[in-house]
Amino acid sequence: MAAGPVRNRSHIRATLHVHVRLPPTWVISGSLCDLHVTHVRVAARAPHGYAAAVGVFEDLGAVSPQRIWEGLLARAVHGQGITLAVVEVDPGADLPEHAHANEQAGIVIHGSLALRVGGEERTLAAGGTYVIPSGTPHSGRGGPEGAVVVDMFTPPRADWEAVERQEPRAPRWP
Repeated sequence: MAAGPVRNRSHIRATLHVHVRLPPTWVISGSLCDLHVTHVRVAARAPHGYAAAVGVFEDLGAVSPQRIWEGLLARAVHGQGITLAVVEVDPGADLPEHAHANEQAGIVIHGSLALRVGGEERTLAAGGTYVIPSGTPHSGRGGPEGAVVVDMFTPPRADWEAVERQEPRAPRWP
C-alpha cells in the first residue's frame, strides 16, 4: 500500500489490534484506528497477601483489624498504589512520634484527636482533615471520647502486612 493521504476512508477495511504489556500490572488492548484506543483492561496485582483493590468489595466489619500500636486499631484495605484504613483510636491513647515514606491524608469522622505534624499541632474534631508529607515526623493523642479516622497512604503500607490480623468484629463506626 502506498503512503499518502487517504481520499476515501470507506475503502479501508483493515483494523490494527495491539496488545501492549506495561510492567508490572497494566495491560492495554484495543484497536488503534484513527489513533484511539477502544478498550482498556487493567489486570490488578496487589502485594503478597493483600486483596487487589480493583473489583473487590468488602463490608468494614468483615475486614480483620490490626493493632498497630497500643490504643490504635486499623482496618486496612490495600490496593496497588494506596492503602485506605479506618482507624480507631482509644481515649487518651498516645500515638508515638514516627515518620514513614508514605504520604498520608486523613479525616476525623468521630470523636477528636490531637495531632502534631512537623512543628504544628492542632486538635481535630469530626470533619477535621490533615495531610502528612512523606518522611515528616508526626504524633498524636486520642481525645476524651477517642476518635475514628479514615487514613489514606501512598504508596501502600506494605509494612502493615507483618502486623497480626485479629478476628473480624463490629467496628466503632459506622
